[in-house]
Amino acid sequence: MDYETVRLALSDEVRERRKGLDLSQERGAELSALHRNEIGKVERLEVNPKLETLVLIASAMRVSLSELFAAVERRGKAERQGT
Repeated sequence: MDYETVRLALSDEVRERRKGLDLSQERGAELSALHRNEIGKVERLEVNPKLETLVLIASAMRVSLSELFAAVERRGKAERQGT
């Protein structure tokens, strides 16, 4: 899977998980101990999040980092196949 596909899949996965928990970007940031703009930047592909940021986001979204990465990989494969 190429880099841009992974970035897009991560962005989409974070957004959908946050919305699935009925969290605003601000509340998601509070739960993950990040600045309120950081989750929005990840969702809008404005930053390449550090591992620390991904760990905090995964925790706030109630999934392990490995679960988040597995979901990103599945999403990226589906996006590449056009589904």
